[in-house]
Amino acid sequence: MPTIAQTTALSTADCIGKTRAAEDPGVSAVMVLPPFLEAPGEQGIMYGVLMAGANFVVSTAGYMEGAMAQSYAKYAIDIEQMELFYRLGRGPDFSGLDDAVEAIDEVEIGNHYLGSAHTLANVETAFSMPSLMDHNNYEQWSAEGGMDAIARGIAKVRKMLSDYEEPRLDEAIEEALMDFIARREREIDG
Repeated sequence: MPTIAQTTALSTADCIGKTRAAEDPGVSAVMVLPPFLEAPGEQGIMYGVLMAGANFVVSTAGYMEGAMAQSYAKYAIDIEQMELFYRLGRGPDFSGLDDAVEAIDEVEIGNHYLGSAHTLANVETAFSMPSLMDHNNYEQWSAEGGMDAIARGIAKVRKMLSDYEEPRLDEAIEEALMDFIARREREIDG
């Protein structure tokens, strides 16, 4: 049976220390709450959690004021940040290295790799471009409305909600559930 250790601490350094110490007794996974009582450093709290080796993080996305408030905009931003940290945590993938070397041989001196088969096959998955972080210069950002990350997060959440389609439930299952609910309501009331 796998052993899961809770290695939450008030500081990132203590969290990392606890997580590393948990490795020795054979712990197979750790559960870490971000140390939200500590002001985030330059990289933020999640960087410390990632560097501690956490593979399961509870209570992170959208949390504000030590979980006293929830922000949908912050949720969207945090999820995007966690996707980037997930990619970072996986480490580099060298499984396609032979193909990349072949691409180097394929492209003649003075040409570019943009049209090579290797580039075309990998361009959509090789990079991660966050949609809520703005990479424009100040002038371009201002010309496009000057939306900050919170405004972009709100817009993303609104789009997600407007695009949401409720999954269809099989009619027989829905009927059985409604019958169950009606029966339980009668039993509870009666």
